Amino acid sequence: NKYRLPLFEIVGSTSTGKTYSVAFAFLTKEKEDNFVWALPSFRGILRCQDDMKVIVTNRDQTLMNAVNIVFPKCTPLLCRYHILKNIKANFIKKAKLGKKSEKMQSMEKRENTLGKHS
Repeated sequence: NKYRLPLFEIVGSTSTGKTYSVAFAFLTKEKEDNFVWALPSFRGILRCQDDMKVIVTNRDQTLMNAVNIVFPKCTPLLCRYHILKNIKANFIKKAKLGKKSEKMQSMEKRENTLGKHS
C-alpha cells in the first residue's frame, strides 16, 4: 500500500473449508496495543459477541496476546498452513537440501492437500 502500513485481515471459514474476508484494518505497527484496538471493533460487528469459541492465528505472539485479552474465553489455535510452512522452512535449513528430496515432495503434496488457509 502507499503508506507501507501492515494490513490486518480477519478471515472466516465455512463448514466446507472455504474462507471469506470478514474485516480489514491498517495498523501503524504490528504491536499488541494496535491489535487490542482492532479486535474489539471486529467483535462489535459479530451477532453473538460472546459465542466465539475458537480463533486461529499465525504464530505472531503480539496477536496471540491481544486475542487472549479481547477474547479470553476463546480457544486459540495455530493455522495448519503456517505450521506446515514453518516445518518446511526448518526442514530445508536443517537438512541442508540443495534439491527437493522425496520427503520434501511428500511434505509439499500434503501442504497442497490441506489448502492454503485451512
